[in-house]
Amino acid sequence: MNRSNDRILTTHVGSLVRPDDLVEFLRLQDEGKTFEERSFQNCLRRSVSQVANRQIATGLDIINDGEFGKTISWSRYVLERMTGFEQRDARSGDHGMPPASIGKDHRDFPEFYREYDATQGFTRLKGWAVTGPIEYTGQSALRRDIEDLKAAASDKAG
Repeated sequence: MNRSNDRILTTHVGSLVRPDDLVEFLRLQDEGKTFEERSFQNCLRRSVSQVANRQIATGLDIINDGEFGKTISWSRYVLERMTGFEQRDARSGDHGMPPASIGKDHRDFPEFYREYDATQGFTRLKGWAVTGPIEYTGQSALRRDIEDLKAAASDKAG
């Protein structure tokens, strides 16, 4: 664990912009189309390595995977890694997204999000509801996320 007695360590919070080749795999996944799983995993691993290296080059002290392992969004993360939730249609807000997912940042920086949402291509997100007992089932995806970030860190160290 990084620690400092001399200064505040720096990092960032939230998703970073995904590279085009990763977005293409995620678009196929989102649309329920088939894709080569091994190629997707290789692309994800490479993308995490690149985003980790950019954070290191920028001078951040604490790096992360840019939330690339959460695939489409943090809200889809719930549907992909937990039981007890069901995707349901939701009335869209101004951004083509469920109103609950449009936070203050969307309202304060609409120009940025118009461009960002268009490049990421996942503005068709639906709402979801709790429909049963909640249990975490994403252990294998979590292991993959940890291994991808460890690999990125060891690539940089080596």
